[in-house]
Amino acid sequence: MILQFDENGSLIGSITSVGYPAPQETLDLALTTAASVEDVPPFEPRYWHRTEDGLKIRPRLALTTREKSESGGRLFVIEGIPAGAMVRVTGPDNGELEADGEAVELLFQQPGGYRVTVAAEPYQPQEFDVRVEAAHGTA
Repeated sequence: MILQFDENGSLIGSITSVGYPAPQETLDLALTTAASVEDVPPFEPRYWHRTEDGLKIRPRLALTTREKSESGGRLFVIEGIPAGAMVRVTGPDNGELEADGEAVELLFQQPGGYRVTVAAEPYQPQEFDVRVEAAHGTA
């Protein structure tokens, strides 16, 4: 969540439609209409966890993704997932798997929209949307 402040430090707006941490280009854009901005995690439980030292912001995994067409479907590859993390897929085909520390390759062949969620404690869950178009000449 990005909080926008005027030159007196008064809250003048917020942007809640971006994940935490916000991309630098989003912060730069928010500065065009405010004197200063703060990037803070939303108050949703998925951004917080309790440690011996109290309530802390969950760190974010440094995941990278890439997609390409393959075998009449869509190959979606996620790198940077630690061993033991759960990868869940919802959409026309559903499923989940436990990551082994290597890149996770998911091949989607049924047309439609998919949501891929990576969950690894104590990290923030991360979600990705994958769209698979119907092959030409098929319904």
